[in-house]
Formats: sequence, C-alpha cells, structure tokens
Amino acid sequence: MAQRGRPAYKPTKEERKLLRELRDTLGEIKSLEAERDDLIKILLDSPVPAQQIANVLGVATATISRRRRPDDPQKVAARNAVTIALRNGELTYGPCEVCGEYPTQAHHHNGYNNGHELDVIWLCREHHHHTKA
Repeated sequence: MAQRGRPAYKPTKEERKLLRELRDTLGEIKSLEAERDDLIKILLDSPVPAQQIANVLGVATATISRRRRPDDPQKVAARNAVTIALRNGELTYGPCEVCGEYPTQAHHHNGYNNGHELDVIWLCREHHHHTKA
C-alpha cells in the first residue's frame, strides 16, 4: 500500500530486467562461494603445503595454517611439545623409519595422551600421509 501523499513506485521494464539479472548473478556468486568452500575443505585435508594453497586461493598462509589446526587440545599440546623439544635440542630429526629419506615429520604413533607427547617416529611426507589414511 502506498504511503499517504506518495504514489507507489513501479520499476520500469528495464529496471525489472536489471533486478532479475542481479538476482541471478547473486545466485551464481553464492554457488561459486560454496564450490570454493568445498575446494578449501579438500585442500586442507591434503598434504599440499599451506603456502601453495594460499597462493592458489589468494589468501594469507596464516589463514590456511589456522584452518588446518586441529580442534583436539591434546593433539595441539603434543605438536607444541615436539616443536619445543626440537627447539631446545631434547629431540632431533631422524631419517624416515620406512625409507630412510629426509626431510621427515614427527608421527605420534602412540597417540597424543599425556606422557606420549614426545613418543614419536620420524616419517617422510609420503609415508606420514599413508599412516593417516
């Protein structure tokens, strides 16, 4: 209902066409954003380095690293314990226990519970990825 003293606004044919195009474009944008989110989820679960993902998506590396961070507080604590032990010299990198190659990553084969934070075996990226699968 029109306000008193003002006639109701009726968009012209051209304005209605522009509004339809805008609505369609917004629908396409939402669809693309959903596809992008799905792609990000797939990439976050992959062994692709955060820097490469960030370059492809045009975001900061810290954004990718933060989204990859585990929600499990014991897992975070175990990873932090390994990082600190490496920095302090209490733990040193070793060759992959499967193939003997470097560089390696720490694998918490006994879990992340208290007392097992530094109980790790060293695996190359390829073998570490296969143990997670």
